[in-house]
Amino acid sequence: MYYSISSLLFMILTLEFSWNSIHDMLNRLIELRPVVHAVCRLEQLLRSYLLSDEDWNLLSRLQSILDIFVKATEYLSGSSYPTLSVQLPYFAVLAS
Repeated sequence: MYYSISSLLFMILTLEFSWNSIHDMLNRLIELRPVVHAVCRLEQLLRSYLLSDEDWNLLSRLQSILDIFVKATEYLSGSSYPTLSVQLPYFAVLAS
């Protein structure tokens, strides 16, 4: 089976400590879960890195939490509409 480079998905690695980049990294990791699992099972040296279902559930929950912050960041970063009036309600939601 052949794949073109444009159809391949690659892991997203992040060196930044922003929730947007970590959110993107987790999205891709969860998307590639079957591949990650297969590679870890295939390679003896990687078997200790196999994630349990509980680990995957935790990563998925973390991704969902970060999704709230990413959406707020994207909305509050809008340049074609005023955002000052919506900042306080967003901060109140994020704080709760």
